[in-house]
Amino acid sequence: MPLKQNWSVVKKELQYCSEKDLLGIIQEMYQLNKTNKEYLHLKLLAGNNTEQKQHLIKDSIGTIQKKWNNAYHDPYGYGGETVKVKITPMKEPLIAYKKAIGVDYGYFLLLAEYICCGYKFLKNNCAEPSDTATNSINVMAKDLFELLLSDQSYINVLDKKHVSSLKDFMDDYEASDEAILAYKKIKDLFYSIGISK
Repeated sequence: MPLKQNWSVVKKELQYCSEKDLLGIIQEMYQLNKTNKEYLHLKLLAGNNTEQKQHLIKDSIGTIQKKWNNAYHDPYGYGGETVKVKITPMKEPLIAYKKAIGVDYGYFLLLAEYICCGYKFLKNNCAEPSDTATNSINVMAKDLFELLLSDQSYINVLDKKHVSSLKDFMDDYEASDEAILAYKKIKDLFYSIGISK
C-alpha cells in the first residue's frame, strides 16, 4: 500500500514546525527553482506593494505583447514545415498573476491585453486562423465580460485602444456564442462611460 502524500498530511506536519523552521522551509523552496522564486516575488512583493504591482503589470503586458508578436502559425507548411501556434507562453503572465495576486484590476487589464494582442495575431499573422488561439481568446473574452458584469469599475482600466479592439473582435466571425452572450450583457457599458470607437 502506497504512503499517503497530500496537502492534508503536509499541513498536519506543518503544525509542529516553529516559525524558524517554516522560514527555513520557505527559503529552501525559494532556492529550489525559478518557478517558486517567481511565485514568492509575485505573492509577497507585488501583492503587497503598489509600485511593484504596477511594475509587474507593465512587465506582464510587455511579455504578452512580445509573445503574441513572435507567435507563428503555418498549418500548411508554406514556410517549409507545418507550425501550430503554442498558446501556453502567451498565457503564462496571466496564470502567474492570477495565482499569486488573484483577480483584480491588474488581472482584468492583462486579460484585455491578451485578447487584443491575440485578435491582432489572428488578423495579421495567420495563413489560416488557429483554432487553438481562437478558442483561447474566446475563453478569455468571456471571462473578461463576466468580470466586468460582476464589477463595472473594471471598465476604468481600459483605454480606447482596448475598447475598440474588443468591439472589433466581438463583431468578427471569430467570436464564439459564449463570448457574444457575455458581451451582450455589458455592451451598453462601453458607451455609457463615453468611450467610443
